[in-house]
Amino acid sequence: MAGPTNSIYTILIARINTLLSSSDKVKEIFSYPEDKYTKYPVAVYYPNNLENSFETNEENFEVHNFKLFLIVNCQQKKKSEIFNVVMPNLIDDVKEKFNNGWSGDVINGHRSWLKIDLATWDTDLASGGEIAFAELNVQIKILTNN
Repeated sequence: MAGPTNSIYTILIARINTLLSSSDKVKEIFSYPEDKYTKYPVAVYYPNNLENSFETNEENFEVHNFKLFLIVNCQQKKKSEIFNVVMPNLIDDVKEKFNNGWSGDVINGHRSWLKIDLATWDTDLASGGEIAFAELNVQIKILTNN
C-alpha cells in the first residue's frame, strides 16, 4: 500500500511560495487575503477556482487557478516611476521565476503545467496608504487518470 500523499492545494501553495521566495524583489509573501503589509513589494496569492476537464475516457485535467497580487507602496515613489519602472521589473522577475522554476513538475505522480497571465494594474487604498498592484492569474493544469 502506498504512503499518504499531501493534498494538491498544500503542494501547490508550497510550490508557489517557493517560487515567489526565489525573487529578491518580493519582500513579503502571504498565501491568503491580507491587507496589512510591513515590507514592499508584497505578493499575496490564494486559490481562486478549480475546473475539471474530461479529455478522454482515461484522462482528466484538473485546472487550479490562483489569484496573485504584486503590491507596491505608492508613498515613497512617484506613480510614473512605479508604473513605468518598478511594477514592470517586479512582474518580469516574478514571471521569470515561475517560467524557469516550473518545468513539467510532477505532483502526486501526475504531470502538471503552469501558465501565468497578467490581468490588470491599478491603485487602491490599504491600511498603510495608497498602493499600486498588478493582478495576475496563475493556472496550474494537472493531468489525472479517471
